[in-house]
Amino acid sequence: MGSAAAAQFEFSGFPQAQAREHQESLVERYLRLSDEHGGLIPQGMLAPALNLSGGRISQLMAAGHFHVEQLGATKYVTGDSFQAFLDLERKNGRPVKAPSVGSLVKAALGK
Repeated sequence: MGSAAAAQFEFSGFPQAQAREHQESLVERYLRLSDEHGGLIPQGMLAPALNLSGGRISQLMAAGHFHVEQLGATKYVTGDSFQAFLDLERKNGRPVKAPSVGSLVKAALGK
């Protein structure tokens, strides 16, 4: 198909104006939310920034540790909630396992 024919070709039934308006509304919403919440960080950038796995990021998001906004198919965390998470006094690693009764008895008996 020549370039002149391609230029005249129209996508019948394709709502180009609606798609353009939707894209513009996403940009406007992104800018508004970014101004209101101290910026927006894509979910994919959180794991390397916090040195955590993607699965752990998803768990933290589901548990409500971050304020999440979804724009299109991408989830964003607000800059304010990200900073609040950084300011938490978090311990690294797994929680310490409580000793079992058997291990306490053995320790008391010196075995």
